[in-house]
Amino acid sequence: SFSPPSPVPAGRESNAKPYTWPAGACSTMKPIEITVSWLPFGARAMTLWPWIVYLPAWRENPRTQKHELYHFRQIWRWGVLPFYILYAILLLEVFVRGWSIDRHRLERGAYLAEDPIP
Repeated sequence: SFSPPSPVPAGRESNAKPYTWPAGACSTMKPIEITVSWLPFGARAMTLWPWIVYLPAWRENPRTQKHELYHFRQIWRWGVLPFYILYAILLLEVFVRGWSIDRHRLERGAYLAEDPIP
């Protein structure tokens, strides 16, 4: 009888693990955090690699810090240029469809990082 090939190479089944952030530079690399008086689009903070830029009222907010650190790690994982190109394309989708920013596909995980579901 026919059986389709396994998606995991033979002998590697026991090594399959869920994805975790690499133990390399991103786990020890810290963003450069700065405070500014204005950000576009009504944002409270933005990750502009390698900086996280905050409005003063949001600088010490733990939820905002988690949200922006999530983006910092996304950029580390995907690469600076690919992340921002994809972000811009998906932002266009949000505007065209009239969605709120929380529907942006790269924002969903960041919003969950702010307040994880128990």
